[in-house]
This record gives sequence, C-alpha cells and structure tokens, in this order.
Amino acid sequence: MKFIKNSKLSIIISVIVSLSSCSSTGTSSFNSGYKSGYSKSESLKYYPPVALDVLIPVFNGGIEKLTDEDLKNFSDIRRAESIHFAVKLKNKIKKRKIFVNPKVMPSARAFSDIYVFGEIIKSNGRDLELKILFEDAQGKEIKVRKNKLIKTYKGNGRYKLKCNEKCRNNFKSNPRLIGKSPFDLIFNDIAQNLEIAVSKRSAKNLYQVQKTKELRFARFIAPEKFNNYLETKKGKKNRLTHNLIYEPDATDPMFIRSNAVRLRESVFIDDSQQYIEDHVYNQKFLTQYRNWLDQNANALEAKEKADSAKTAAVIGGILSIAVAAYGASEGNSDLAATGAVSSAVLFKQAEKYGAEAKMYADAIDELNIDINSSAASRNIEIENLIFEARGSIENQFEEFSNFLRRVYFQETLPVDNTTNY
Repeated sequence: MKFIKNSKLSIIISVIVSLSSCSSTGTSSFNSGYKSGYSKSESLKYYPPVALDVLIPVFNGGIEKLTDEDLKNFSDIRRAESIHFAVKLKNKIKKRKIFVNPKVMPSARAFSDIYVFGEIIKSNGRDLELKILFEDAQGKEIKVRKNKLIKTYKGNGRYKLKCNEKCRNNFKSNPRLIGKSPFDLIFNDIAQNLEIAVSKRSAKNLYQVQKTKELRFARFIAPEKFNNYLETKKGKKNRLTHNLIYEPDATDPMFIRSNAVRLRESVFIDDSQQYIEDHVYNQKFLTQYRNWLDQNANALEAKEKADSAKTAAVIGGILSIAVAAYGASEGNSDLAATGAVSSAVLFKQAEKYGAEAKMYADAIDELNIDINSSAASRNIEIENLIFEARGSIENQFEEFSNFLRRVYFQETLPVDNTTNY
C-alpha cells in the first residue's frame, strides 16, 4: 500500500510540474550576439540592371492595436518609433549602396520605383516585431521567400527579434557593441531581403517598373497627354495597380520635360530628409529612448518572473496538500509561503521599473516628435516662379507637386534653380 501511495504522489507531482511548464512559452532570442547570418553572401552583392530608387513612408505605429493601458502610456513612443524605424531602415539601405538614394516621407504620395511599407507589431524594449511589405511602382508586391541566412525573417512579411537580459547586458559591456542596438539586425535583414527579392525580377520587368514610375508622374503633371500610357485598376486588398500599355517615344519633348520636372520633386524630397531625421536623430530623443527601452524591458521581465513565482506559490500550495494527504514527511510545507514572498518582491520590482519607463516615455512626449508638425519655411524659385513652402512636410510636398504643374507648362525649363531657406 505504501508503494501505491508513493506512486500516486509521484503522478501528482509529475502533473503539477507539467502544468508549471505549460505556463511559459519559448521563443527564439539573441542572448548576446550581434551578427547576421548573411555574411556568407556579402561578397556576392546584387546590383540591379537599372538604377532603382526607394521610398519608405513613415511606418504605421500600430497605435490602433494597442491596449487601452499601452495607448495611454506609450502612444507617443510609437509615434516617435514610426519615424525612427523608417529612418533607421533608410540608412541601412543607403549604406549598402545597392539602390539609389533611399528616402523617407510622411506618406507614399511621392513617386518611386520601390516602396517599403512598415508596421510596428510589437516594440517593448525586449521584443521587436515588424511587418514589412515591398511594392513596386506598378503596385505589385515584391515577394520575399524565407531564407535561412536571414535570421529574423519569420515569413509573411514578419521580422522578429528578442533581446533578453543577457543580450542587453552584453550591448552595455562589450566595447564593440556599446552605442549599437541589438535590433539593428532586423533592419539589416530587411535591407538584404529587399535586395534578394528584387534580384528575382528580370531586367525587363525592372525597366518597366522604372518607366511606370516616370509615366505615373507624367500623368499626374499632364493627364490629358499621358493618361493612355497606363492602365490603372484596383488590385488585391483594394491596392491600385498600374500596367504599362506602351511607352512614349524617347525623343518626345513633353516626356523629356516631364522627367526634367520630376527631378525637381526629387530635390524637394532630398531637402526634406534632414528635417525628418532631426526628429529622431537628436541626442535628447536617443538618450530618453534608450533609457525607455532598457527600463521597459526590465519591467516586462520582472513582471513575468513575478507571475511565474505566483504560479509556483499556487503549485506549492497544491503540492503541500498532496503531500499531507498521502502522509509524506515534512519539508515542503514552506514552499507556498516562499513563492508568495518572492512573487511580492518581484511585483514591487516590476512596478519600480515600470514607473521609470513611464518617466522616460513622458520625457519623449515633451519633445513633441510629430511628423505632421510645421517644418521650417522655405522659398523655392524655378523659372521665375516662386514657391513658398509652409506647414508640415506633407502639406508642403502636396502644394509643391501642384506648383510643379505650373512649372511644367512654362515654355522653357532653366538649367539651374535657386532654393532659398
């Protein structure tokens, strides 16, 4: 009978341990490293057969999907991150020198060969998850396949990386990593995936993409002349697709002129980049943001440990009852009490870290990082026509686009233009 009792007790303990293990889920994480698995193919970089430019609209911050509590505490963080991540990706793409002068703008209204759309799914200091879509000027997705060399890509446009406490401490103590971010790896992987995806396209297709971009601008400037060169219709998920019907003659003076005017748009966007970067590349923001990342991650992990200790306390209570029921000796009676005390301490730690994270979030809120705020005024003179840029970058760009229509219909286009700030 004693053997039977012990067997039953063993079964109870096994079930409890099993339940305890089910209370946590495992995810892949970077414990301490800062490396990309793509290094094997670095010497075999791809260069497109035609020069392709890249536009990155400010990321969707995912604010509408936040919980009420997170919305109250961290909506300003997400707004800042939506700019910060877009600029960070731009600089990663630019550094690799595969595509022409990538740019960030508040929206996708500007004309480009390639668009990179981003959405922030999760960002809490420990976990970063982004959803990324590559799209060409024809409105067609540039599809990405899973590649075991791209570590953070999980398929379906999603990139994930987890940096636990050991990982974060390594970035603070390792001289080679100080000042860097573990999440840079995600942006490297996105840039490399873009190259891989574009490399699957034929030279003919990429040429047509470039011509489609040029004709979309020409149609915007002079619709009565260029409307029939493209067929535009709704594609998947109500996105517009633009199919090239035929090309204008290379010597068509109106098309040549349209392309010349389009360069003015590129100059305007180039001149806007410094203003956009200044939002998130000033020392005040970077210092407060790094502090928020660190403290929010600490708060998250402390709360998870507290929840685990609380669960352990409950299991300890069940175990004590089971031991008493089957006449086992003492030695487990304090398990529940110890777990409860540990849980209380950890919850207190979590509250402390959370309060500090909120303090840094409030400091970022005070910086008023908003892409829709008024930018510096500027006057732009082209062919004796003067454009007075006022308001937000988005408003300035929209008005400048309309201004370019007037420039297009001037009799001559000067070689030089004067920009005054």
